[in-house]
Amino acid sequence: MYFTPEYDMLEYENQGMIRILYEQYPEIVTVFIFSREKSASWALDYKPFWFIRRESLRDELCHVIAMTFEALERRTKRQIVVTRNGIRTLLENKDILFVAIKQRKVFCYLEKKGVVEIRGTLKKFLERLDDRKLVQINSGCAVNVEWIESYTKDMVVIKVGKKLPVSRGMSKEVRLKINRHWGEE
Repeated sequence: MYFTPEYDMLEYENQGMIRILYEQYPEIVTVFIFSREKSASWALDYKPFWFIRRESLRDELCHVIAMTFEALERRTKRQIVVTRNGIRTLLENKDILFVAIKQRKVFCYLEKKGVVEIRGTLKKFLERLDDRKLVQINSGCAVNVEWIESYTKDMVVIKVGKKLPVSRGMSKEVRLKINRHWGEE
């Protein structure tokens, strides 16, 4: 949590300190406490989790701390919410077998829940999911390394028997990530 003092001269120094913190720890959860609303505009660059006005600190602090812990828990669980037929579904990354593009649409293949169409691009989906266990094996497909049964330089076989092609350009990186996951560096 970061508090900005009331004095304009100190605000500039505090902006520098929060910039350093944000650059060194990009995953930091920032909650800004301000005495004046005009002071809050510069903080938007640091993707704040929450703003609290100093007058309402006692009322809001417990609530914000609870919400912060919930957000951190969601980050570590690596989950994503998708909408399918108007129904919002929570997907855990461990359930994802692979993600592939078909006819300019992104599809997420799941262990038990079938196939879910995802809006956007494969790149944006992978960024949103932010999971190191999803390895891109070609321009249109990423595989969850936990589900890989075997691999060669040009093919990955996942535990459900599905074979997926690995592009030549990504072959070395795919091999390294699989070996790292399997503990065979």
